[in-house]
Parts: sequence; structure tokens; C-alpha cells
Amino acid sequence: KEGVAKRIFVFLLIVVLFSTSSYAMNTVKSDFVSSDEIVEALRNVYEKYGRNFVLYSVSDNIRYTKTELQKEISKLDARLKEAKSEVFIEPIIEANDNDFDIVPQGFHYTRKYTSYVNASNGITGNAVIEISCTGTIYDGTITFVSVSNISTRRYGSATGFVSWTQNSSDYTISEDKKFANVTATGTLVTRLNILGVEHSASFDHVIGMVIHVR
Repeated sequence: KEGVAKRIFVFLLIVVLFSTSSYAMNTVKSDFVSSDEIVEALRNVYEKYGRNFVLYSVSDNIRYTKTELQKEISKLDARLKEAKSEVFIEPIIEANDNDFDIVPQGFHYTRKYTSYVNASNGITGNAVIEISCTGTIYDGTITFVSVSNISTRRYGSATGFVSWTQNSSDYTISEDKKFANVTATGTLVTRLNILGVEHSASFDHVIGMVIHVR
């Protein structure tokens, strides 16, 4: 009888240990998220703020918990929320000019102006954008007549840069025609990796400069 009781006890012990082990394994397994869940969570938070989300690749070795995912999504959500608008308006800065860029044209002359603006997509990256234009100046009164050839391009340092596309441009000449505000809008696309998901996001920017006659 003692032998039978011992065998029954051992059998029950094995069953209990196996059940406990299986439960623990299932619990641990269920705490991890799949790559599809991570991609979906990222896409949702970008779309929540009207941002374009483009997926490039997903790591084969993704192994993150729900807690880690929630932490990264909360961080991204907070950064995107800071923008408040779908357009980042960068500070308008003074332009540089150069005497060598002066081209006489009868009673007028033109001068080329250039400036550099840091366009930032926040958590996803940034790029220095060059903005340039040509100012036509009346030689008699040294006043602006018009502004033309407003163009922009990526120039210099950048983080996660994919592309910059100029969408439009504009200018406003002051009442005394001694200075002008020159602006351009463009879309900056930057690339980053969050929890093994390589992706990009696009943000619209307004950049500008102030130009002066002389």
C-alpha cells in the first residue's frame, strides 16, 4: 500500500509541476507582443496626429513586452502631440548676402540671398534646409521691386534624412520696400527605428528668411 501511495504521490507531483510550468510558460509567452502588433500600434499613433507612416522593414528578432511597447508608444505620442499642428513653422532668420552676387540690369540690379534653417521632425529626425532667392532692387531709391527664384534644398547636417520636397513659396515686401519676408513650405521625410520597426514619417514645414536691400 505504501508503494502504491508513493507512486500516486509522485504522479500527482509531476502533474502539478507540469501544470505550473505550462502556466508560467504561457504567461511569459503572452506578455510578449508580435511584430504585427508593434507595427499597428506605431501606425495608429502617427495617423492619430495626421502623419504619414511608411514601413520599411521589421527585425526578425523582435522580442518586446507589452509594457515596453506601451512605454515607447507613450513617448512617441507625447512628442507628436507637442507639434499641435500639421505644419511646423520654423523661426524666420536673417539672410546672408554677398557683394559678388550683385548683377546690374539697367536702372535695377539683383542680389542673391541665402539662409539656413534647421527643420526638425522632433523624435524622428531633422535636416538643415537651405533657402535662397533673388531680390531685384531699384538703383535710384535702393528699394525692392520684386523677389524671385525662391528655392530650397537639404544642405549640411541631418539625422534620419530621407527627402525634402518644396511645395510652395511666397514673399512680402515691406511698405518702405527696404526688406522682405521670404517663405517656403516643404515636406521633410525622416526615418527611424522603434522596437525593431524601421519606418519613416513625413511632416510639413514653413521656413523663411528676412532679406534687406543695400
